[in-house]
Amino acid sequence: MSSRIMVLVPLALLFAGAAPGGEPAGDRTVRAAVLAAAARDEAAKASPALAEKLDWKRVQVTLEEAGSVPDAALARATVLAMAGQLRDWPAAEQAALLRLYVRDDKPAVRCLAIELMSRPEAVKAGTLADLRSAAEKDPDPAVRVRAAEELLRNGDPAGWKPLLEALYSDDPKTQAEGAVQATPHREAKEALIELSLEHWKFGANAARLPKALKLVKRAWVMKDNVIRRTIAEMVGLNRDPAHLAMLLDWEKQEEAWTALRSLYIGMGYLGDKAAVPTLREALTKPKAKRAGRLSPAMGLVLVGDRSGLDALVEGLSDAENFPTVARALSRAFEPDFPADSENFLVPDAAGKLQPAWIPAASAGMAPMIDDGKGGKVRAEALGTAQVQAAWKSFLEKSGQQLSWDPAACRYSVGGAGR
Repeated sequence: MSSRIMVLVPLALLFAGAAPGGEPAGDRTVRAAVLAAAARDEAAKASPALAEKLDWKRVQVTLEEAGSVPDAALARATVLAMAGQLRDWPAAEQAALLRLYVRDDKPAVRCLAIELMSRPEAVKAGTLADLRSAAEKDPDPAVRVRAAEELLRNGDPAGWKPLLEALYSDDPKTQAEGAVQATPHREAKEALIELSLEHWKFGANAARLPKALKLVKRAWVMKDNVIRRTIAEMVGLNRDPAHLAMLLDWEKQEEAWTALRSLYIGMGYLGDKAAVPTLREALTKPKAKRAGRLSPAMGLVLVGDRSGLDALVEGLSDAENFPTVARALSRAFEPDFPADSENFLVPDAAGKLQPAWIPAASAGMAPMIDDGKGGKVRAEALGTAQVQAAWKSFLEKSGQQLSWDPAACRYSVGGAGR
């Protein structure tokens, strides 16, 4: 059984049943037995194999022990959750039963059916068409979003339209906030937010931009650090200085180091020097110890503030973070330099940036290494102290000739380069 189906078992038991009640134990046992028998009879019509293979005694016990008065919907949810554990369940019978359950009155049951419909064996039996129908027509926005998500998981682009409609709906019952919060899958939340921001970024529909921004502000309030990282950097990548005030306000309220790092980078992407005081303060008085100095330093670099370069050079003395800092400096002058390269750039005596590597951290590496542009070069092996000294000398000699090109997002010295 997939881990996703296992996670959904408690969701089914929580949402699919009737209101809690103080039903006597004997009555509850009888009710559970009747519901389990009815569920078995119903399942047998669509899937004889399921009726034969499923542990119906376990179904009855689960219903009896549920935290709410069991009903037919809870019985269906329990059957679906347990069916996900079965092997050798004929695909055609799976599809037939799921098509029955995806029409249940309870959204939680329909979501469980949709989860199973997206499994490879069910998809082979033609359930993508059912997922498309649910994504387009289901009356509940959470179910539509779940179906759309499963379509995208299976590489079906038909999932994008329902997501867009959820994002930009004027109807409070179907607007994206409810849909995003309803899905337990973080990937779906990120997909909704990133999709909205991409439309905002590229101006696909100017009329949608205010709604996209409204969604971003609502999503930030979710207090999900992964979501906040995505939002902070994506807002910055829109490169609209008008939104700096929003990031500055969030930074004042934020305490999580992961979100703070992305906020500083996002401020840098916006390219507005009004962010410099906040970024400099983050360098000297970090709000969270683990936030570190790298992100505010990179933010300063991206707005063209020289203090960011000085901070990165000082950071080269930190042996643990040396590779990350060395590559960050490399990208300040060569934006296309790979962030995951095993190498880095360092200025030579003539002020030209050359590939280098650390012998101790690269045992066995061949002398010919990646130059960061898809080619191979013979690189010099340098120690960390040598690298820091080379960068300090380079910045001191560059002086006033060092300039920032916001369009190219890079520093250069009098137009010179590699």
